[in-house]
Amino acid sequence: MYYNKELFCRLQVFDVRYRAQVYRFGVQICQQPETLVALALSKETCSLWVSLRSPLVKAVLVEGVPLSIPNLEEAPKIDKSSSED
Repeated sequence: MYYNKELFCRLQVFDVRYRAQVYRFGVQICQQPETLVALALSKETCSLWVSLRSPLVKAVLVEGVPLSIPNLEEAPKIDKSSSED
């Protein structure tokens, strides 16, 4: 996604019931340097998008660090390829 001269990567898609927890996590991580966050909502899903400049994106995508959102360990994640965000 491209927004306001910044490229974003969708890191994870969740059921929309978990949007409050995803929002709180987004607020926490956007306090890190060079980290911008966007949430995209549909009727069924909530997608977490993070700027490509963020160290979190490198850690998750390149280094394989698992994305761990507090209070969401038991939440079912949705396959990105089947989402329509």
